[in-house]
Amino acid sequence: MKYKSCAAILLILIVLLTACAPKEEEVFDNPGGAFVQGDADLTEPSDAETQPETETETESSPTDTPQTEQEEKPSQPSDEPITDDTEAEDPDSSVSSPPLKDNTIVDIETDLRWFGRTYATSGTHYFNWTESGFVFTFNGTGAEATFESNAPGGKNTPYIKIYVDGRAGKSVAITDSMQTVTLCEKLKKGTHTVRVVKRTNARSSSVGLMEITLYKNGTIEAPPAPKERRIEFVGDSITVGYGVLGNSSTTEWSTETEDGSLTYAALTGKALNAEYNVIAISGRGLAHNTGGDTDQLMPYLYTRLDDYNKKDASWDFSKFAPDVVVINLATNDHKTSSPQEVTAATMSFLQTVRKQNKNAYIIVAYGLMGTTMESALKNAISGAGDSKISFLSLPMATDKVLGHPAKSAHEKAAKLLEAEIRRLTGWTD
Repeated sequence: MKYKSCAAILLILIVLLTACAPKEEEVFDNPGGAFVQGDADLTEPSDAETQPETETETESSPTDTPQTEQEEKPSQPSDEPITDDTEAEDPDSSVSSPPLKDNTIVDIETDLRWFGRTYATSGTHYFNWTESGFVFTFNGTGAEATFESNAPGGKNTPYIKIYVDGRAGKSVAITDSMQTVTLCEKLKKGTHTVRVVKRTNARSSSVGLMEITLYKNGTIEAPPAPKERRIEFVGDSITVGYGVLGNSSTTEWSTETEDGSLTYAALTGKALNAEYNVIAISGRGLAHNTGGDTDQLMPYLYTRLDDYNKKDASWDFSKFAPDVVVINLATNDHKTSSPQEVTAATMSFLQTVRKQNKNAYIIVAYGLMGTTMESALKNAISGAGDSKISFLSLPMATDKVLGHPAKSAHEKAAKLLEAEIRRLTGWTD
């Protein structure tokens, strides 16, 4: 038994010694200090994004790289370039946030040129009359603007029209009390000019500019200078473009069918390369309005800044001195006023216009929707005794929408009016 016990003890010692001996495949040389497998996190650069996730999970050892050290490593910013090579992402924005596109705020009073009867109130600049608005020039790729409106919606929704580098762009309905609109985007980087006009009338709704932002560090430049020739148009629904966007199936008026840029007034102004103001309100007359009332007649509104949106403010006539004033009124008087009343009202109005525009040619244009008051208007001109006041008979509109001249009728009238203005002024291209 003694020998058996010793043999058992000896066998146990042999097994223990064998287990503790190093295995041959785990012994290797490390000449020149080559890194040992499992030490990669200690000898390679610490940029975690350069290493595949599987490498960290399978080859890092808790003994070589403590778990606490892995958690405390700061994440490295991505070196991948953004897709738009014109600007880098804002360094303060988070990686998950999109690049900022609006980063240059424009001073809407000093960096823009306003036209029409406009005004500023509490940081917002209003341009409510038909074809009034602003123009600016910038170097960059795009711009957006924030507008304010009384935004009534429905039939009276205000619309603006955007021109980029002389080309007519989109029309936009301002349906919210505050609305941001992309004026232009993805332009070739360089100098661009943007012109924004209100295509709908002042009586229906207001629009004010609150802010303009240029995309991607755009820079503002001097706006284009106003054109030397100046024309003022005074009128009613014809001149604001009532129904001009409609067609034979249009049965009801709304501002959606209204576009002052397609009227005889705008077409004439553009053909003559002139600055032009439109002072026109639907339903207004000389002696009576279309409903027979005398509230806010056009001769009164002519002296006001914007009576439908800014009460009791007079217009400063020194801000726009026209070479030509075109008056297209009396259509709304034909059922509610006598010829004698129209003659008297016209004579009084012509005196007002002349007082404010001492050297302008004054053209009384009439006839697109009827000739009932033609003689009354001619009598007023004769009574004025002013050699620079004349009458122009416009062609009766045969194409109509909602009883008003269609686009084709406006185009015919514009050609006739352009020729008459050239004859009086001697303007040539």
